[in-house]
Amino acid sequence: MQASTPLADRGLLHVGRASVEDEIWLTAREAAELTGVSIVTVYSWVRRGHLKVEGLDHRGQKLFRHLSVARTELTTRAKAKRVLVPAA
Repeated sequence: MQASTPLADRGLLHVGRASVEDEIWLTAREAAELTGVSIVTVYSWVRRGHLKVEGLDHRGQKLFRHLSVARTELTTRAKAKRVLVPAA
Protein backbone atom coordinates (compact mmCIF):
# COMPACT_ATOMS: atom_id res chain seq x y z
CA MET A 1 0.00 0.00 0.00
CA GLN A 2 1.34 3.42 -0.98
CA ALA A 3 1.46 6.30 1.49
CA SER A 4 -0.87 9.17 0.76
CA THR A 5 0.77 12.28 -0.68
CA PRO A 6 -0.68 15.57 -1.94
CA LEU A 7 -0.05 14.40 -5.52
CA ALA A 8 -1.71 11.02 -4.95
CA ASP A 9 -4.69 12.65 -3.24
CA ARG A 10 -5.35 14.72 -6.38
CA GLY A 11 -4.83 11.75 -8.67
CA LEU A 12 -1.68 13.30 -10.11
CA LEU A 13 0.82 10.65 -9.10
CA HIS A 14 1.45 8.26 -11.99
CA VAL A 15 3.19 4.93 -11.77
CA GLY A 16 5.38 4.11 -14.75
CA ARG A 17 6.16 6.37 -17.67
CA ALA A 18 3.95 9.31 -18.54
CA SER A 19 3.61 10.44 -22.13
CA VAL A 20 3.47 14.05 -23.28
CA GLU A 21 -0.31 13.72 -23.64
CA ASP A 22 -0.52 12.76 -19.96
CA GLU A 23 1.27 15.94 -18.83
CA ILE A 24 -0.53 17.95 -16.20
CA TRP A 25 0.24 21.65 -16.08
CA LEU A 26 -0.06 23.75 -12.95
CA THR A 27 -0.18 27.49 -12.33
CA ALA A 28 1.89 28.89 -9.47
CA ARG A 29 -1.21 28.97 -7.26
CA GLU A 30 -2.03 25.33 -8.05
CA ALA A 31 1.60 24.31 -7.47
CA ALA A 32 1.55 26.07 -4.10
CA GLU A 33 -1.71 24.43 -3.06
CA LEU A 34 -0.52 21.02 -4.21
CA THR A 35 2.76 21.17 -2.31
CA GLY A 36 1.48 22.96 0.78
CA VAL A 37 3.71 26.01 0.38
CA SER A 38 3.01 29.66 -0.40
CA ILE A 39 3.05 31.18 -3.88
CA VAL A 40 6.06 33.20 -2.75
CA THR A 41 7.91 29.92 -2.14
CA VAL A 42 7.05 28.65 -5.64
CA TYR A 43 8.46 31.84 -7.18
CA SER A 44 11.49 31.53 -4.89
CA TRP A 45 12.11 28.06 -6.35
CA VAL A 46 11.95 29.63 -9.83
CA ARG A 47 14.28 32.51 -8.90
CA ARG A 48 16.81 30.11 -7.35
CA GLY A 49 16.74 27.84 -10.40
CA HIS A 50 15.09 24.86 -8.67
CA LEU A 51 11.92 25.04 -10.79
CA LYS A 52 11.61 25.99 -14.44
CA VAL A 53 8.68 27.85 -15.99
CA GLU A 54 7.67 25.55 -18.84
CA GLY A 55 5.05 27.69 -20.56
CA LEU A 56 2.25 30.22 -20.34
CA ASP A 57 -1.50 29.70 -20.33
CA HIS A 58 -4.02 31.70 -22.36
CA ARG A 59 -4.02 34.43 -19.66
CA GLY A 60 -0.24 34.69 -19.57
CA GLN A 61 0.14 32.86 -16.24
CA LYS A 62 3.29 30.82 -15.83
CA LEU A 63 2.84 27.06 -16.07
CA PHE A 64 4.84 24.28 -14.46
CA ARG A 65 4.88 20.53 -15.09
CA HIS A 66 3.42 18.67 -12.13
CA LEU A 67 6.33 16.25 -12.06
CA SER A 68 8.82 19.14 -11.91
CA VAL A 69 6.88 20.68 -9.03
CA ALA A 70 6.85 17.37 -7.15
CA ARG A 71 10.58 16.83 -7.67
CA THR A 72 11.36 20.37 -6.54
CA GLU A 73 9.26 19.96 -3.41
CA LEU A 74 10.93 16.65 -2.59
CA THR A 75 14.49 17.91 -3.06
CA THR A 76 13.99 21.19 -1.20
CA ARG A 77 12.30 19.47 1.75
CA ALA A 78 15.06 16.84 1.82
CA LYS A 79 17.75 19.53 1.81
CA ALA A 80 15.96 21.41 4.58
CA LYS A 81 15.39 18.10 6.41
CA ARG A 82 11.70 18.89 6.73
CA VAL A 83 9.01 16.27 6.35
CA LEU A 84 5.42 16.94 5.35
CA VAL A 85 3.27 15.48 8.11
CA PRO A 86 -0.48 15.07 7.63
CA ALA A 87 -2.62 17.06 10.05
CA ALA A 88 -4.25 15.04 12.80
